[in-house]
Amino acid sequence: MTECTTHSALPKDRLIDMTHIIVVDDALTDRTLVTGLLNSEFTCDVQTAENGEAALGYIDARRPDIVLTDLKMPGMGGLELLRSIKEDHPMIPVVVMTGYDSEQIVTDVMKAGAADYVTKRRLAEDLPRTVERIIFAKQNSMVSPELVHGIATETGSRLFSKSIYDHPIVDIDGNQTSLKKYKGKVLLIVNVASRCGFTCQYRGLEKIHQKYRGRGLVVCGFPCNQFGGQEPGTEQEIKEFCSVKYGVTFPVFSKIFVNGPDRHSVYETLVGKDSPVRGSVNWNFTKILVGRNGIPLARFGPWTFPAFGKLRRAIEQALEGSE
Repeated sequence: MTECTTHSALPKDRLIDMTHIIVVDDALTDRTLVTGLLNSEFTCDVQTAENGEAALGYIDARRPDIVLTDLKMPGMGGLELLRSIKEDHPMIPVVVMTGYDSEQIVTDVMKAGAADYVTKRRLAEDLPRTVERIIFAKQNSMVSPELVHGIATETGSRLFSKSIYDHPIVDIDGNQTSLKKYKGKVLLIVNVASRCGFTCQYRGLEKIHQKYRGRGLVVCGFPCNQFGGQEPGTEQEIKEFCSVKYGVTFPVFSKIFVNGPDRHSVYETLVGKDSPVRGSVNWNFTKILVGRNGIPLARFGPWTFPAFGKLRRAIEQALEGSE
C-alpha cells in the first residue's frame, strides 16, 4: 500500500487560510494533474493517496478541509470511501471525480452525501470553481457544509452588495418585468428545461411553491438551453408544457443564458464573483435560494430534488428567520 504524499502550494492572495486537501486516485497521472490544478489556484496543503484505505488513515489523523476522490478505484472505491467518511466525519466535504456523467451516477453520488461532483474531462474548468465554492463557504462560516454550498450567514452576506430586483427580465408571455414585485419574499430560483432527466422536478417545485407560498416563498423558473440543448422550444411551447404536463403555477420567464459572456444580469448577480454562492451553473435544475433581502443564501445542484429534506430545511430556515 502506498502512503499519502504531501505537496504544499505557495500562498495566494485569494484565500486567507491554508486549506488541507486530500486527493484520492489510483492513477498517478490524475493525482499529479489535480495536485497541479489545486496548487496553481489556492493556498493549500495537498496530500495524495492511491486508494481509499490509505486516505482513511490520513483523514482520521488530520481531518482535512476537503476530500477529492476518484469514483472507480481498486479495493475501496470512491462511493465506499464517501460513505465511510460521511459516517465517521460528516462535516468533511467530499467531491467525487468521475469519468462518467450519467444521471444515475450523479444521483447515487449525491444521495451518498457528496458535496459535489466533477467529470474528469472537465477537471481544469470545473474543479477549481468547485473547490473555491467549498472553501468560501467554510471560511465565511456558512452553516451545514453538507449542503452543496451551505446557507450564508450575516458574515458572508456582507460580502454581497448587488440587488437582484432591478434587472429587466421578460416573462414567459413576452412582457417586460423584473423581480422587484417579489421584494420581501424568499425566492427559489431555478434554471429549468423541458427535455432533461430532471424535468420531473417541475412537479416537486410546484408542490414546494404551493406549500410555502402563504409564508412568502416564490419559486421562479428561468428556462435555459445551454445544457445539452434540452430547452429548444419557444416560450409558448414551454408555457404549455409546464402548465399542461405539470400544472405549474409559479412564475416562469423567457429563456436566458446562465453562463458565459451572454449570461443574463440576474444570474451574474446570483452566481457572479461577488455572490456568496458564486460559480458557474453546472446543469439544469440548479436551485438558488434567495432571502427576503435579496441576498443569495444557498445553492443546490440538480441532484437535490425538491422533496429532499435539506432543501426544505433551508427554505424553512429562510422563512422563519425573517418572519
